[in-house]
Amino acid sequence: MKSFSFKMSGMNYSNTTIEEYVYEIWKEHDNTLNGWQDFFENEDVRAEIIQISNEIDKIVHESNPETIIYPPLEYVFYAFMLIPMDQIKVIILGQDPYHSNEGEAMGLAFSVPKNIRIPPSLANIYKVLQADGLITEKPKHGRITKWSKRGVFLINTALTVKAKNPNSHKKIWENFTKILLNYLNENISEQQVAVLLWGSPAQKLGQIFSGILAENYDEKDPPNPITRGFYKIICTHPSPLSAYKASSSCESFMKSKCFLSCNQYLLACNKSEINWKI
Repeated sequence: MKSFSFKMSGMNYSNTTIEEYVYEIWKEHDNTLNGWQDFFENEDVRAEIIQISNEIDKIVHESNPETIIYPPLEYVFYAFMLIPMDQIKVIILGQDPYHSNEGEAMGLAFSVPKNIRIPPSLANIYKVLQADGLITEKPKHGRITKWSKRGVFLINTALTVKAKNPNSHKKIWENFTKILLNYLNENISEQQVAVLLWGSPAQKLGQIFSGILAENYDEKDPPNPITRGFYKIICTHPSPLSAYKASSSCESFMKSKCFLSCNQYLLACNKSEINWKI
């Protein structure tokens, strides 16, 4: 499986557009776009990429010269580069890239490079994995690319962000995200995919997916696999602001056993479970 981004000396948002990156640089290196060619060549997707590209290009060239956008251009579509669509077993929806400091955002939901301090949400993810016996000790870093290589599509709902300005590009990517989720719903609904929907924004978008909502995890009562549609596992967001609080519609993240539920469903579908070790 290919896992790379394409780096070119001096390439950045001021001299290369997102459209150029996808359809010239990435495609030149990999004509299949890592198994996503049909998606990116879709007429609606291409039109949306052009629109996003123009909006971000306008921001870069008409705003303060000091404006910084994360992640680096070559990592905007990194989630797609790590896993072909037909190998997706689990989808985790994030929000937007880390925005506070340079070097944090790397194009994967919740992931940071090895030299970056583990963010609070990811630290809570590790706590749940450890409490549920899926990892034996807390990882020493936050680079979770191995999950992608094992079948987890770690996709943010906005793929860029202005430095120190959360949700600043949410509207720019909103339509692209809806197109993507609808495309996945139409094209991989028979792959028996589990979707982890953490927090109300993800759960609202998750309504795009057909399928069923998971019941509370019960070790002795595995779910029945569905032949078409998605197995949607909901709980609150792993952020420290919400991780310990249940909502009116779902369990708290810390008590949800969402990773156990995910693996239990995959096993019920005669698939290998996800190894959550880093």
